[in-house]
Amino acid sequence: MRGERKKEQGEDKVRPGSKQGEHKSKTNHSLPDRAHMSTNPAQTDFTQPAKVHSSIIPATILKVAPWLLLLTVAIFYLSWGITHSGPVRTWDEADFALALHRFDLLAMQPHFPGYPYFVLGGILMHRWLDDPAQALAAWNLLLTATALVPLYLLSRRYLTPMTSAALAAFLITMPYLWLLASQPMSEASGIAVLWWFLWSLAYALEHRSTKRLLLSAALFGVLMGIRLSFVPFGAGLVYLWYAHYIRDYTTKRRKFYPRLLFILSTALAFQLIWVIGLAASEGGLAGFLQLSVAFVQGHFSEWGGGAASSSLPMGERVLQYGINYFWTGLAAQSWIQAGAWAVIGLTSAYSFLSRPNNSSTKPDPILKLILLVVTAYGLWAFFAQNIEKPRHLSPLVAVSVWLVLAYALQTASKTQLHRGLLVALTAGIAMNLYTGTGWLTEQRMKPSAVAQLGNYMESVNEPLVLYTWEETRVLAYNGADFPHQRIETFELFKAEAEAQQSTKRVFVTDHVLNGFHAQNAELDGRFVKVAAFRAHPIFDPVYADIVLYEWLSP
Repeated sequence: MRGERKKEQGEDKVRPGSKQGEHKSKTNHSLPDRAHMSTNPAQTDFTQPAKVHSSIIPATILKVAPWLLLLTVAIFYLSWGITHSGPVRTWDEADFALALHRFDLLAMQPHFPGYPYFVLGGILMHRWLDDPAQALAAWNLLLTATALVPLYLLSRRYLTPMTSAALAAFLITMPYLWLLASQPMSEASGIAVLWWFLWSLAYALEHRSTKRLLLSAALFGVLMGIRLSFVPFGAGLVYLWYAHYIRDYTTKRRKFYPRLLFILSTALAFQLIWVIGLAASEGGLAGFLQLSVAFVQGHFSEWGGGAASSSLPMGERVLQYGINYFWTGLAAQSWIQAGAWAVIGLTSAYSFLSRPNNSSTKPDPILKLILLVVTAYGLWAFFAQNIEKPRHLSPLVAVSVWLVLAYALQTASKTQLHRGLLVALTAGIAMNLYTGTGWLTEQRMKPSAVAQLGNYMESVNEPLVLYTWEETRVLAYNGADFPHQRIETFELFKAEAEAQQSTKRVFVTDHVLNGFHAQNAELDGRFVKVAAFRAHPIFDPVYADIVLYEWLSP
């Protein structure tokens, strides 16, 4: 019987010249690359689990193992992150923390556009956590932990279950992104929802369905309600609508306009949910529009840090952009982490160069979509965002890393290099945890430069007044027990200082003096350096260094 079966199987083989052979050849060519299996061990498709593994390891364990990995990472990520979340260090963080007590855009609690879904999540967490900053961080961490699911599902389109889980765990534990999630800022929550949004785009791109299109529009509405500066990722929605409706324009013109009008109006409705809520909280649409106009004008002025208004030369801006992406975003300002990225980068590059010649060159529509949104946001971050703050590049770092590693792992699956890249990725997870826990511990244990300034001023047992730039917001939030105020013009400062110098010591920070220099004020050596305070710039690059000066009477 065995001989007869082998004979029958041999007869089933078709000669290359036959029509059936041509049909099979065409069919096989249309399959994804990962479906091709080679009998050559050097070209084994490692994305397919080996049969020997299934004979040794129960199939149930193989199915459960990826989810156990994700669950373990999520538990450690949440527990360490919440217990080592950072205190308020910056003006923006104080804005968000104060919003949990009283939401008021006019009082900059928080600043426009309000980030209502992020603040709402913080309010929910505040029921169990007394510290507003920790409550916001907990919301960040919780949302980011849920993002393991869409990350895994996205990766599964190209990789095996265990490789997909490892890639998701690697991305979530990237030290700088983990650090951002432990702070009371909205970037991490935005990135978490962004992963769900990108998954929904891929889900809707696979099959035309009104429900799937509505899901993408709804998630984009949530994304905008958390982080409005992520608006360039809306290019993914445009791509999706184009892919679904362009055929209707040429073949079903009658249905094209009603369908397009329906999806556009629905997408607008999802945005209006949070916009109308904000307008109502500010007393009406007129007041909200005034705030929005003032914010947009300010954002694209000098304080916004955009390329059009910044005094930073274009060459230096490009250099700073690269430093923010590679040194801070990827390496988390750690030489050990930079070395790990060098290994991963070289291995990924080698996998591209050593891919089989018969690999399909047809671009995957989902990868094309993600490449489109990465490019759109990358340009936006360069021209319209504050280059001094690396956190503005965090979504670009997250999505671009997934794009490169997912493609590299898929390409390497056709070579022996796949196992080497998978080992490097696993070692990268361990390195991420080592570096990330170190940064979070330092964030929790070491005070910021502004906190050090406040402690020093409280130790001065004389009447005094401190003039600051933005530091006063954090000092007020921390309950500083000495007079301090923000000052913006030298003429006003001079008048107030001369009026108080006979009864108080007058202090200023170096950020105030930098502002006076920009106003071409004649300082005439009237300031003497008193003290300097320093924290690591990864926590707050703008106010990591503060120098305290005292005004001397002429």
